Amino acid sequence: MVQAVTDRARAEWRAGYPVVLRHLQERFPSLPLGSLSDADAEPDPVELVMEEFDRLEPEQQDKVAKNLALLWNSFTGAFGGVSGFQAASPTEQQSYVEKLEAAARRMEAARGTEAAFHYVTVELIRQYIAFLQVGSTEQRAVALARRVAPLIDRGYKMEAQPFLHTVGSRR
Repeated sequence: MVQAVTDRARAEWRAGYPVVLRHLQERFPSLPLGSLSDADAEPDPVELVMEEFDRLEPEQQDKVAKNLALLWNSFTGAFGGVSGFQAASPTEQQSYVEKLEAAARRMEAARGTEAAFHYVTVELIRQYIAFLQVGSTEQRAVALARRVAPLIDRGYKMEAQPFLHTVGSRR
């Protein structure tokens, strides 16, 4: 619980710090408050979504893994895999990424709720596929791949839990 609170406080501080610093500099321009350049820099979306994943309860993390496996199946069904995606036309690639972006925007309202795993799932796969699209090997792309690929594998390995409904006879 302490870790969850610490992570949440860190995320809130990152989000609020630039605003607080800007207001302080506007009201007290003579104070040496530091540079806005670092504070103005957008937080890294890869780091943010991985932190959001880490804040999820274990059951929700399992749901993310299962849903990532389903989304990966959809991706491989559409393109035949990474090489098929990279061989597809830029228009086809962009269209697929835009669909994921639209889904992430729709699910963004679930952030911080019991349904946050839906947003995290789509955002993880969206960023992962966007890095595949450009063939990125930068550190954050590798860090994301090291998180997403094992989650997809974990999702495949999880047993599907069928929904059983008890049907009783009424007399």
